[in-house]
Amino acid sequence: GRVNNSDFDDDNSAFKVFLGGKMNRYIGVEGAINDYGEAESTGFSSDLTGNSLALIGFLPVTDSLELYLKGGKLWWKNKVAVLDTFRDTVKGNDNFYGIGANFNFNQAMALKIEMERYKVEFDAGIGVDGSSDVDVASVGIVFNY
Repeated sequence: GRVNNSDFDDDNSAFKVFLGGKMNRYIGVEGAINDYGEAESTGFSSDLTGNSLALIGFLPVTDSLELYLKGGKLWWKNKVAVLDTFRDTVKGNDNFYGIGANFNFNQAMALKIEMERYKVEFDAGIGVDGSSDVDVASVGIVFNY
């Protein structure tokens, strides 16, 4: 990410709970609650959370494998701190995209592997602004109903 033209890079654990559905074999939607954890650099910290909504395009390869592309909107909240003296919560919304694969064990359960990129741009006031590419690689279990 970048804050006031200074780069920072931080690895972190993220958490996501999602609910979605398919309109047919090829098109679906997904809503999610996301917590990206806290990223820190010298004198700066950022704690990013958000809610997202995505449209997903599926490509069934076999009965047990489907690939997908997704794109949507993230409504985010970022708690920022600079030199432990300035603290603010900034909010915004930005687009995101992702790719992934579902490995279907049966009709009720699948293993989901995906990569998502979120571009978050913010202005926290007093000359503190920034942008961050938030890349999230995840593995999860999908329960179909």
